[in-house]
Amino acid sequence: MRGLSHLVNNDTDQAIEIFIGLIEADEGTIDLHLALGSLFRRRGEVDRALRIHQNLVQRPRLKPLHRNQARFELARDYQAAGVLDRAEEIFLELAHQGMFLSDCLSRLMRIYEREREWERAIDTAQWLSSAQGRDMGPRIAQYWCELADSALRRDDARGQQQCLKRALAADPHCVRAQLTRAGQAVDSGKVAQALKIYRDVIQHHEAFIPDVLAPWRDAFLREHSAQQWAAELERVYRRHPHPHLQVALIQAQAQSGQTDARQQALDQLVQQPSWVGLHAALDQDWSNLPSQAAGLLKGFADVLRVPLEKSPTYRCDHCGYSGRQLNWQCPSCQHWNTTQPLPDMTYSALEEQVHGASSLPESGTGAAGKSVS
Repeated sequence: MRGLSHLVNNDTDQAIEIFIGLIEADEGTIDLHLALGSLFRRRGEVDRALRIHQNLVQRPRLKPLHRNQARFELARDYQAAGVLDRAEEIFLELAHQGMFLSDCLSRLMRIYEREREWERAIDTAQWLSSAQGRDMGPRIAQYWCELADSALRRDDARGQQQCLKRALAADPHCVRAQLTRAGQAVDSGKVAQALKIYRDVIQHHEAFIPDVLAPWRDAFLREHSAQQWAAELERVYRRHPHPHLQVALIQAQAQSGQTDARQQALDQLVQQPSWVGLHAALDQDWSNLPSQAAGLLKGFADVLRVPLEKSPTYRCDHCGYSGRQLNWQCPSCQHWNTTQPLPDMTYSALEEQVHGASSLPESGTGAAGKSVS
């Protein structure tokens, strides 16, 4: 009760001393100490959490179960403090003893990811897969892709190919590995192979069409005409009516000189409305219209361009983190394979831009920086 009283009065140091002193008198208070240590760690007071858990571990008459619990929490403290070598040592010892196996291995993978020790991360993921029966293939494939990127930076083309091969063995549908292999195929003149990979990605991972379009187009036009590219897009669009395919089709039809390109663009928008498609249609050449109508359409295209250029294009399905860059590992929640391209601009992004542009100073306040939307 005195310890709790100190906590209420914000005298945490005195509270910790009292709680630590209780260990010798009553082992039943260990759960209280573990909970208190976890509370301090969550609050960012890692030094206080370390003091509690170190004192628990040093108690000579502590039961093995309680000692291992305290060691696990101590390793978490070290990890939070950035002392990764100490955390790794304890997690490995506990894992080899079969204690807290899933949590220890998961945290070891996080440590190896942070230190970019991808081979050890792969070994740990395989250990977790065999011990717990969890499918770690997609995550292991990402580790192999990281190794492939490292090989590329060393100009080790053969090493990169081997890593990509192992990535696809771990996860045959790894988009990252497939896109890298397609790029390799284009560079080596194997355009047909690259086109097949791009079509496979579109078929099995429609969400990644925005990332496939540019390299797919460049590869296709190496061996085919602009008219054939427009026909190819139209064929794929019928199966996958994705907004970014719609935009590419509108642009390809206009560039290929089709006389009814604008009418086709409008027909597509009626069947499949989208913000990006609307902008692509408005951004066409309307010089044959009266100047006032052409100016109106161009004005709407310019209005839409601003939010389209600023709105997020990727979002993590796990934590909701969004941005304009594809991250195979979410920078916010650190989860792999959870970031997906957004198919279209969200209405909230448009609304934010419109309200931001229309903000006016408050009248009669005289305060700098205040505005209403």
